[in-house]
Amino acid sequence: MGNPRELFEPNTIYHLYNHGNGDDLIFREKENYSFFLNRFKTYTYSVALVYAYCLMPNHFHFLIRIKDEKELVNYFMEKYPDLERSAMSHKDIADLVSRQFRSFLISYSKSFNKMYDRRGSLFLDNIKRISIRNDDYFTNMIRYIHFNPVLHGFAEKPYQWKFSSIHAYQSEKKSLVRRREVIEWFGGISGFQQFHQSIQKDEFENMNHLILE
Repeated sequence: MGNPRELFEPNTIYHLYNHGNGDDLIFREKENYSFFLNRFKTYTYSVALVYAYCLMPNHFHFLIRIKDEKELVNYFMEKYPDLERSAMSHKDIADLVSRQFRSFLISYSKSFNKMYDRRGSLFLDNIKRISIRNDDYFTNMIRYIHFNPVLHGFAEKPYQWKFSSIHAYQSEKKSLVRRREVIEWFGGISGFQQFHQSIQKDEFENMNHLILE
């Protein structure tokens, strides 16, 4: 667990989330969702692996794991040739990872503002994150993310919402998410499907409480 400002640590799982500024929507039409995922992949795929995501009109959720330190250092050394490997501290690495996510949001916001002739900040703040250091919390977070559209009133069932990683687990198509790892985590696709049959309102509210505390 932690707070929205904790450092990104190598080989650590995080719940990422953010909300539109005020009452602003961050997605106005279908094309926005696909563009957002493309921007996410462009800026973060080199530093993080994705287990689950859900994009809704005014907010989003991702469950990701930051890559290990060796991979991160190699990537940043290639990206920033002037860096000295021996001089890179853990905080330096964390700051560079944070920069990738910040650049992702800035890139999407600039394109969104230009498309809709809009000005000002699109998101409330830089991307928020909470580390996941408990197996049960990881398992429940995957379901929490996939059920978000239902419990926020955007759909009656999670599979009805198009902009969620839940569909990747019913398909063999190339996907952003680590499908095999997640399915194996649930003991197979039937275990994944069974766990996604329902979620109680109090479970959802408890998860929200953990996020907001």
